[in-house]
Order: sequence, then structure tokens, then C-alpha cells
Amino acid sequence: MRLVSALLGLSLFACGDGRDSGSSRNNGGSDPTGSSASFVDPGETFCGDESHTPIQTKPLVYFVLDASGSMQATYGNGVKSRYIAVGQGAVDMVDSLKSVIRLGATLFPGKADQCGAGDEVYPPGAANPDAFVNAINVFPQGGTPISSTLEVVKERLADQKGPTAVVLLTDGAPNCNPDLECEASSCTIHIEDLCVQANCCSLSNCCAGFGENCVDHLAMFDAISALKNAGIPVYVVGIPGTESYGTVLDLAAINGGTAQETGPTKYYRVSELDEINKVFKTIVAGLIECRVSLETAPPVPEKTNVYFDDAVVPFDPENGWSWETEEHLGVIFSGDACSEVKGGRVEKIQVLSGCPTVVPK
Repeated sequence: MRLVSALLGLSLFACGDGRDSGSSRNNGGSDPTGSSASFVDPGETFCGDESHTPIQTKPLVYFVLDASGSMQATYGNGVKSRYIAVGQGAVDMVDSLKSVIRLGATLFPGKADQCGAGDEVYPPGAANPDAFVNAINVFPQGGTPISSTLEVVKERLADQKGPTAVVLLTDGAPNCNPDLECEASSCTIHIEDLCVQANCCSLSNCCAGFGENCVDHLAMFDAISALKNAGIPVYVVGIPGTESYGTVLDLAAINGGTAQETGPTKYYRVSELDEINKVFKTIVAGLIECRVSLETAPPVPEKTNVYFDDAVVPFDPENGWSWETEEHLGVIFSGDACSEVKGGRVEKIQVLSGCPTVVPK
């Protein structure tokens, strides 16, 4: 059922004081996502009489979030549930990067069936933090039908154009497959020490639904591989509750084409839920391109400038912009400029011709 209490909604909006400002450019270089002290404020005027429309490719970030009963569990001082903490982190990311991403979301399990495939609560489209927080405002309950959910997600994303990635987050192992049979070693109730019997998955009084509590890892791997083969990478995030399923999630990340090359796990393991927003931002920043294409080439490339909102960006292959090709139909951003784009601190990019190109002093 839907959670009508105002508590969840207010908590999801409370993203803290650390949100990125769309126009902040004076963070002194301490933020690895970018400082742009070298950008020049031109005042209220822009120099140039010909505009070249920049086309920025915005990736679709499609959340597949665990809303099962175990997400009601609290953490830390016991004030927040896992679900509220994840929601806060997701909303914070969307608020910070809304100008450079598209957004979509499915929550599992579906509200009509506690072991059914997840419901799409935010169809792919523009990233709107207010609409998103309302969309994910649900009461966690039910099981963890990851494989069936990813199967329907693949269908939902089949007609999407442009780069698309799935961010799969869970606090447990995939289950909810009634066709499975398993030994205790593959039964979630036994693994999580919720059953005192030797083989809980063969005892109805300890494992309701029998096979529905077996770890459904093979079907999950197949569903993830199908998305990857369709050109949709799957980023796997495991939060507290997944400690016993590290191998499963590592293999899931490998199948999704997103295995981390460094660190103790292939998937994104989150031990402190207060840091979940940073994990989301790290994943999404890797999807954002530091480039724009132009509808028309400037007639005089040496008299062309790029503006981020109200600041002119210097022509600088290391910390500014440069031409992508000799045809001057594309601009790439490097260093500080790239960090500004990936950090969501640029609301509007403009390319104007008519004045000498600004270069670093």
C-alpha cells in the first residue's frame, strides 16, 4: 500500500545542506567534481552575434529499487529506515544532476503482488526531483523479485533512444521464484539465520512458499545479461543486508558489464547509508559525456566562445574546451570544465561566434 504519512515525503526532501548549486563556481578546488576559478564572468553581456545550438546527450538513469519488507529495517541510530535513506540519496542525486540526465524508476515488488515483478513509478523523462520523491513514496513490503522485475524493465526500455543505464539497488538476495527447489545453503531464510531448522526450504512452517525463498541468482544473471546485450549496462548497488550475498552481487555486476576494477567488490558495496548519495553520483557522473555536438559549424572558429550559464569557458584542452573534430561540429570539455558538466553545475551551455576566442591568461 501507499505510505500516506508525511514523514517519508519530508525525509526524502531533507537532502541536507550539501547540495550542489547550479551556479556555484568558487569552491576553491577542494571538490574533486570540479572547480572553475579559471572561468571568466563576462557580466550581463555575451560576446558574439551568431549562436550555434549545442546538442547535449543526456543519459537515461533508470533506477530499479528494492522496496521489499526488509527495507523497513532501521540503521544507525534507528531513526531512518533503509528505504528512506536510499530515497534521500536518490533524490539528492537527481536534484544535483537534473540538468544533465533523464530519469526513470521501477520499484520492486509490485504493489499488487508481494512477489510480483516491480511497478514502473517514474516513466522515462526529464529529471524532476519533486515528481520523483512523490513517485517513490511507498511503504516497503514483500519479497525481492529481481529477475522478473529486470525482465519487464528490459521491455519498458526497449524503445528508448540514447544512452541508458540501470541502477539496481537491493538489501538482499533475489528470490520470489516459486519454481525453484534448494538446499538450506541456498535458502535466504537459512542464510540470514531466520530459521532454526536444518533445511528451511523444505519445511512449510519455516519457508512460506517453499522455493520462493531460494536464492534466484541464475535467473537474475540471465536478466542482467539480457539488458547488457541490449546495450543497457546494469550497475549493482548492495546496501546493509547483503553481506552474505557478496559473491552473487559480484557476479551480477560482471554480467551487467559494470564490474569495478578496483576495490574489494565488483559491485558497489555501501556500508554507510548516509553515503549512498555519493555512490549514486559517482555512478551517474561516469555516464555523462563531456561533449556537445553543434547543428552548424562556426564560420570563424578562432572567433568562437563557449559559455556555461553566465561564465565564458576558456579555450584550453586541459581545463576548458576544445574542438572535437577538424570540422568544428563538436566541442569537448576537459579538466575543470568537464567536472562542471559531470557535477550538474551547468544549467545551460551556449556556443557563440563573433568575438576572439578567450584563452587562459
